[in-house]
Amino acid sequence: MALRPAAPMTRSKASWLVTLLLVGAAHGSPAKDVIAVLDFTSSGVSAAQAVTISAFVRQAAVKADVYRVIDEKNMRKILSIQAIQQTGCTDQTCAVRLGKVLNAKKVIVGEYAVLDNARFLTAQLVDVETGHIERVAKAKRFAIADADEAADQLVAQLYGLSSTPPAVVSSPEARAVVLPSGRFPREITGSDGAPMILIPAGEFTMGSSDYYDDECPPHRVAITEFYMDKYEVTFDLYDKFCGETGRDKPPDEGWGRGSRPVIWVTWEDANAYAHYYSKALPTEAEWEYACRAGTTGAWHFGDDKGRLHEYAWCDKDFPAGRTHPVGEKKPNPWGLFDMYGNVDEWCADWYDRKYYVRCPFQDPPGPPSGEYRVERGGNFSYAPSECRSASRSTGQLKVRYCVTGFRCTKSVRP
Repeated sequence: MALRPAAPMTRSKASWLVTLLLVGAAHGSPAKDVIAVLDFTSSGVSAAQAVTISAFVRQAAVKADVYRVIDEKNMRKILSIQAIQQTGCTDQTCAVRLGKVLNAKKVIVGEYAVLDNARFLTAQLVDVETGHIERVAKAKRFAIADADEAADQLVAQLYGLSSTPPAVVSSPEARAVVLPSGRFPREITGSDGAPMILIPAGEFTMGSSDYYDDECPPHRVAITEFYMDKYEVTFDLYDKFCGETGRDKPPDEGWGRGSRPVIWVTWEDANAYAHYYSKALPTEAEWEYACRAGTTGAWHFGDDKGRLHEYAWCDKDFPAGRTHPVGEKKPNPWGLFDMYGNVDEWCADWYDRKYYVRCPFQDPPGPPSGEYRVERGGNFSYAPSECRSASRSTGQLKVRYCVTGFRCTKSVRP
């Protein structure tokens, strides 16, 4: 923990602001004691990945509903007001000092380590008043796709809710969030005739620290529920749009039209199609959230790239040099097809390689301006590493590409 020079405000004003932030700064019943989950330190892994794991532990603490958990953003505000910068905290002395500043009764501190490709979590539950470590828990050798389960088991052990040590066995499958039922229809038909799938509201960790700089830092994002096209927009649908609006039909490279995804459309073409049918292009955050479908691995089926061809037309199929009819591969856990490969998909956002540094938490709209638009998902010529949930690519606003198409979204409300 590092101390910075005192902020230019009186002690009483700082205390008042801290008290104000603590009102509503924690989740759960007002009768429960407050707990703070500090950012985990890292060993053999980037600090950004440790912050992501910390978010899973914080979320697990909220779900356990034993203590009121201080919201991450409010916690950082409080520490900033008190002129304290969190630089890593793993012992009880540091935990007690920060706990007192945050007016918390308990503090969780820990470390995220990777050794020989095996992942480990170690955490301590510290009582702020006594300074004693109440419990220690460890999660061993878990798959990155199972990080949320490892966090759940870690917190259960810290809270004394489980006597079983949280050792998580690597799973070849990534798990999906269960879709809600009853509030909105699971599937609808858009005004263009395309089937659309309900994407539930929720939070996820957007980005990755394992591949490219423009996917960093991984950060938590909340998404409002919406509908997304089950398939990429096909030539059948786009040709109908052209007939209704008098636009020229794009070429198909001799690969065929019908149920193949439309290609040779600019971002402006795709946006015009969406608006004509009271739809929209997905934001980049919406696209990744829908693609991940509640999973945390490199792909929505886990981290084994050898399985990508069960779900995507990509580099293995490049010698054929063409697109394929939509829906021929397996869908993701939420029922969306061809989220990887086949064609790149236009998103609503301008591209900014550093946008994730300042990305807002709730429904990020993307940068206000830029030179390129974001494309997601990769295409039939891309290698598996370019067809991941977090991978980003770009296209020029008015340029057509034979490997780029799109799909649309729609609000759940009229």
